[in-house]
Amino acid sequence: MTSSVLPRLLASGLINVGDRVVFKFKKNTYGATIAAGGLVTKCTMNADGVPGVFQDLQTWCEECITELGGEYVQRFASSRRVKHEPTGRSFTQLKELLGTKQANVRPCQCAEATAQRRRVLELEQQVRALQQKCHAPTILEDRDNPFILKF
Repeated sequence: MTSSVLPRLLASGLINVGDRVVFKFKKNTYGATIAAGGLVTKCTMNADGVPGVFQDLQTWCEECITELGGEYVQRFASSRRVKHEPTGRSFTQLKELLGTKQANVRPCQCAEATAQRRRVLELEQQVRALQQKCHAPTILEDRDNPFILKF
């Protein structure tokens, strides 16, 4: 899996920073957390913490299998075997969603917050205008009152 896939999945909203990913190889279970920029961090082997930060899933998997598991694997399909824990999907499935544009592409939350703040300000202005209208003193001039006798 190329290193550009994880950042694209993050940007699309299919995965989030802090999500756990796992895979099993023989009797070992490996896990990690997705960090900002698509880095793979906080690695574990059978729930024991393991140091390391990786740029992509393939490098992380190969490192886990060879260095931690003591095995040699020539071809390991990380995108098929690594599961995204929150959704239960493999990264092959997530990449397919990304490719078919079924991902819920979220605009920047900052832009959404700014738009909502603008709407709140507009509503506050409308409320002030209505309050001024309701509380405005009504001045009746004597000349406009038809019931006042004029001498």
